[in-house]
Amino acid sequence: MKRRTFIKAAAAATASFSLTHLSACKLSSKVDVVVIGAGLSGLSAARELVKNDVSVLVVEARSRVGGRTYNQPANTSGAIIDGGGQWIGPTQSEILALAQELEITIFDTWNEGEAVGLFEGQRLVGAELDSDPETVEDLERVITLINEMAATVPLQTPWDAVNANSWDAQYLGDWLDANVQTQGARDELEAGVASILDAPSSQISLLWFLFYVRSAGSYQILQSVEGGAQQYRFVEGAQQISIRMAQELGKRRIILGEPVQQVASNQKHVYIQLNSGIVEAKQVIVAMMPADAEKITFSPPLPQARSSLQKNWATSSGFKIHIVYPSAFWREAGLSGQATTDTGASSVFDNSPASGTPGILIVFAEAGQLPNDKVQRMQQVVGTLVQLFGNEAATPVEYIEMDWAKETFTEGCESPLGINVLTRYGHALRPPAGHIHWAGTEAALVWNGYMEGAIRAGKQAAVNVIAGL
Repeated sequence: MKRRTFIKAAAAATASFSLTHLSACKLSSKVDVVVIGAGLSGLSAARELVKNDVSVLVVEARSRVGGRTYNQPANTSGAIIDGGGQWIGPTQSEILALAQELEITIFDTWNEGEAVGLFEGQRLVGAELDSDPETVEDLERVITLINEMAATVPLQTPWDAVNANSWDAQYLGDWLDANVQTQGARDELEAGVASILDAPSSQISLLWFLFYVRSAGSYQILQSVEGGAQQYRFVEGAQQISIRMAQELGKRRIILGEPVQQVASNQKHVYIQLNSGIVEAKQVIVAMMPADAEKITFSPPLPQARSSLQKNWATSSGFKIHIVYPSAFWREAGLSGQATTDTGASSVFDNSPASGTPGILIVFAEAGQLPNDKVQRMQQVVGTLVQLFGNEAATPVEYIEMDWAKETFTEGCESPLGINVLTRYGHALRPPAGHIHWAGTEAALVWNGYMEGAIRAGKQAAVNVIAGL
């Protein structure tokens, strides 16, 4: 038997076995489209399908909607705590329009007052944090170069950039080492990269980082509050967008607490195996991070490039800590609540509600630099805040953690892709595999990795599915 004939026969046998196995299970329902994942991307896809009179069922492994957005309960203050994605910017048109349509209110991120730094035990405030002229000049030069390089990366096919192969074979950290002339600029860029992708530059492909910059518009937009990706927040919390989309869709179109075990397909249909039974559909949208999609068994197996993409998709966990106080006392002291440190509490922001009360500081932590014990971890973080903002920081009324590494159904929050992934497997990121289509913010062309990108990718997947029905 020829190799090609053997492969086809093996694939057919695998599919036949899986479908035979599934036929012994209870067929729960039939719909035009099953959407796997009830985050922003999956719900946006489902919403678009329903608008076009397509029958749809959204299946979610968690007991809630929202994916990587999550309104954590604050027991003492009653404040809304964004445990996941929370910020949006003025160039993120899809999520701004959706929030307005769903009557969800935005407000400006607090950005008044002086920033604080803590390095090697020394506290620096305001102008003391300003870089020397040589560092500023070097930083501006390198950022300009990053933006110019990013502008040459095609959004649709970044692996086709003129320098794609060499850039994807090089770590961003090595490129920075070779091109940044001052230590101050190097340190600032390293902190900036970590704030964007939650990973050191030594682990990130240069090509992937340039695509990320191009997808957002510029390095400055990624980094900025005013005019940038952190300008606005949601009064009701970011998860409320998903909650209201789910309410619109209705309970009959959403199943929660049902991890998808297997997706089996033939030439006409797709069969989705759940604990409660089988759902038959004409098309499927998988609205998940590629690394999360790897948890599903596909029969017949996915194309090799798509399978390799999922196996090699890098993630970073994301660790957010909210510390709640009776008031935002730092504002009265002329401080913005923004801080950077070398203590493991890498960056701090004022995350108080629109009213300003209670006062809330959010800490983005480097889990490896903090104690494993929660009590000791809290003591270290609060101790850092005391050094930054004074003795009033010593007595919070609540301490709330969100460690996405402990989430069963999420491999991570960010995607710091390593070298040679995009050029080898990137072409499999968006094209469907038979009846199986892909969504999730990682599939977005614009604002990849952000809530805006999730909505865009979900809507695009729905458009593609409708065209094929």
